[in-house]
Amino acid sequence: GAKVDNAIWVTGSTVAKLACCLLPNTDFTGSYMPGIVFSGSDLQSSVFTSCDLTGADLTEVDLADSKLDKCKMDGALLQRSILLRVDISDSSLEAARVQGSLWHEEGSGGLKAQRAILERIDFQEIDLGEADLSEARLNMCLLSNCNLYKANLSE
Repeated sequence: GAKVDNAIWVTGSTVAKLACCLLPNTDFTGSYMPGIVFSGSDLQSSVFTSCDLTGADLTEVDLADSKLDKCKMDGALLQRSILLRVDISDSSLEAARVQGSLWHEEGSGGLKAQRAILERIDFQEIDLGEADLSEARLNMCLLSNCNLYKANLSE
């Protein structure tokens, strides 16, 4: 895959738009990309470790098997996205919108979100089975009609 780590994707008020792109296996480690638009893109198995994705539009994006650990994703749009086996450990997702996203398939492993900050998120009717939410902060989140079967919610 491509390597574009430590890139700056925002200049002044101009935000990069990479909608409907095929970018699987891309390494974006350490990149500054608040407000970036990836809607409808394939970013499967990509690495976003330590990125700033504040307010990013990741609507209908395939992020299966991606690493989004140590990221700032406050206010990001993750609606109707594929988030199977995604690692968001040590990330902040305050007020992110996740409605209709696919987080888990039976037997495929779950979300890794150890020590993540998940505040003011509506997880209503989301499958979080097998998720590792150990030491995660779930302040003011709505978890109604969720599957948390085999999820780790310790401490």
